[in-house]
Amino acid sequence: MPSIIDPALYMLNKSNIIWVRPDRSLPNAFKLHTGSAWMVLSRPFVEYIIWGWDNLPRTLLMYYTNFVSSPEFYFHTIICNVPEFSKTALNHDLHYIAWHRLPRQHPRLLSLTNMRPIIASGAAFARKFSRN
Repeated sequence: MPSIIDPALYMLNKSNIIWVRPDRSLPNAFKLHTGSAWMVLSRPFVEYIIWGWDNLPRTLLMYYTNFVSSPEFYFHTIICNVPEFSKTALNHDLHYIAWHRLPRQHPRLLSLTNMRPIIASGAAFARKFSRN
């Protein structure tokens, strides 16, 4: 997996991410997981992330430091690797999202014309709406 350096962390002006080689090897102490960056976390899980009695949250924080979109990995990897929390994870992000036919970074904008498919989806949340 490639490492990255994000100059936005230390530069005033925005610039492109720098990809660093060589790729790092995959870990064998835990299994990597991914998911949506939009999530709801329980209080006991957040307390575990803060206090992390087995050091996994801090280990993964260091592992994902130079990762693109680390929120899409960090929380999912923790919850799926800790037996007491893995049973609480849903394999659905509960969002209605309309993507473009060709994958892009951002979803299509939703409006009132999308209400029927949003309601039919049964999702609790929807994104991304225009400001109007």
